[in-house]
Amino acid sequence: MSLLLETICVRAGKFEHLAYHKARMLKTAGCLPTENLDLWLENAFATQTTALPTALMKCRLLYTAQSIEAVEFHAYMPQPPQTLQIVEAPDLAYSAKYADRTAIEALKAQRRQADDILITQGGFITDTSYCNVAFFDGVAWFTPEKPLLEGTARSRLLEAGKLQTAPLRTTDLPTFVCMRVFNAMLPFEEASDMAINRVYGW
Repeated sequence: MSLLLETICVRAGKFEHLAYHKARMLKTAGCLPTENLDLWLENAFATQTTALPTALMKCRLLYTAQSIEAVEFHAYMPQPPQTLQIVEAPDLAYSAKYADRTAIEALKAQRRQADDILITQGGFITDTSYCNVAFFDGVAWFTPEKPLLEGTARSRLLEAGKLQTAPLRTTDLPTFVCMRVFNAMLPFEEASDMAINRVYGW
């Protein structure tokens, strides 16, 4: 079975929005790989990070339905992309967050001079290589109706009413004022607005 991956933000020693990560793991694997996941993660954090700065860290959890295979903690410095290259990938499927990102990295190699890619399928916008996206029309924020991966931050923002879903095409880009990229490590509320003309290839 392919290894699954969950990336969790740890800020000042606290796991952020863990309920959403647990819900996705349960949905993806059919069960949680360990009971009392909260306590298990806290113990792992305490034993692995004694010599590391803990202001902002990424927890990288590799698992299957049967067990947690590995957990890693890394100091994290946000580096959001400033430019995106549109890449069409009609056959790419990534509904679960797998550790093997070979197909996505192959697409990312097509980014040309841009920092990252904006993936489309049949002209419909999905995600970047590692973030969900949202577009602002001057009144409200919209996120693609059918992303490749339904991120935990996306789920939380939709539940809070901060985002709306819509089927977004590349031809819709001129109707928006700006966009943001976001994920569990790059909070939407802290993300910088990106000008639409920083998206190349439409």
